[in-house]
Amino acid sequence: MQDEKEKPGREEGDPIHINPAHKGLFTAKANKAKMSVQEFANHVMANKGKYSEQTVQQANFARNASKFSH
Repeated sequence: MQDEKEKPGREEGDPIHINPAHKGLFTAKANKAKMSVQEFANHVMANKGKYSEQTVQQANFARNASKFSH
């Protein structure tokens, strides 16, 4: 039995699956704020209390995704 604290996660090298309905939402938020995606991600992470949990998660993903080899 799996420990309740453990979450089944991605294995190294597995593709990332993003809900098609959510694609581009963070970019749209960045554009609305008149910032680049990375500028907006850094702004959100520095001011987490001003943004929803979903936006903070999107910002964290954007920062991490910039490190991916494309």
